[in-house]
Amino acid sequence: MQSVVQEAMQIVAKRGKDYGHPLPNHKRIAAIWTVIFADKLKPGEVVEPHEVVLAMMGTKLARLIETPNHRDSMVDQCGYADCMDIITKVTHATGAENNRNGQAVAAGVSGPTTIDGNGEIARHQSSR
Repeated sequence: MQSVVQEAMQIVAKRGKDYGHPLPNHKRIAAIWTVIFADKLKPGEVVEPHEVVLAMMGTKLARLIETPNHRDSMVDQCGYADCMDIITKVTHATGAENNRNGQAVAAGVSGPTTIDGNGEIARHQSSR
């Protein structure tokens, strides 16, 4: 039998084929959660991709407290830890972070930016 970490890595690879890179996927989830929790957030605040991962890890942890030997929740914890690692590597490697108002902030980059399907930062030229 393979370890929970090995199993998680296989699942993360499969999910990547199904849903794409973890950063854009978790950005989409964060955008949806921002709408759902809009009345709980301060004006202009958004849910961030890493916060989605933390919330999902919290869900799995709560399930493990109830059923400590539930292998699927252990596997999912490892998978979410890997997603967090991938997300933080991309955001730190590019020098990009989102501020609490949801605007991409990249080191030495001004103007509107987005993250493409590969988790890469793209700067857009303004049309002045």
